[in-house]
Amino acid sequence: MPCYTISLPSLDCYEGAIAQFVQLLETLSGEQAQHATHGEIEALVQQGGMKLLCEMVQSHLEQRAREEPRYASVIGADGYPRTHHRAGCTRLLETRFGEVTV
Repeated sequence: MPCYTISLPSLDCYEGAIAQFVQLLETLSGEQAQHATHGEIEALVQQGGMKLLCEMVQSHLEQRAREEPRYASVIGADGYPRTHHRAGCTRLLETRFGEVTV
């Protein structure tokens, strides 16, 4: 991936991750969790934590996409200029935390 500077993350970029974190906290402080075993709590944290981490990666990638520099043209490896840009193209990417869209 090419390197370029992105702005410091603002909380609005990570709304999905914050919502996932709040949901995990609510689950852990809820009535059902109060009666769960140690192993059940670990499973809840593992499952919710993986969703949270996946959402954080997704949020970061979305911020990078919004701030990615756009150039009038780019020279390809074959020496020819590429002057068009396809907007809205996405693909799925499997991360160690789950699937994200790039």
